Amino acid sequence: MPERPLTTPTPAAVREALARALPRLPQDPTADLFERGIIDSLRLVEAIAALETAFGTTFEPEDLRQANFSTLQRMVQTVERILARSR
Repeated sequence: MPERPLTTPTPAAVREALARALPRLPQDPTADLFERGIIDSLRLVEAIAALETAFGTTFEPEDLRQANFSTLQRMVQTVERILARSR
């Protein structure tokens, strides 16, 4: 993990942040990670923690919906929304 929080949630930055929690991320950013068995309840918690650490933010309860973490693309959008809200 970077020492300073990342500020731009690009697909590459989110993929890097998730590397340990989700080592089998598909190249397709629209692939459903739950359907493919890449994310389960434990991996979801690990992914959320990794994103919070990497981007120096905290997810609010309303952000913690499965749909927000179903694809890499949705995770990027979710982190973008959270960072915009905190500015």
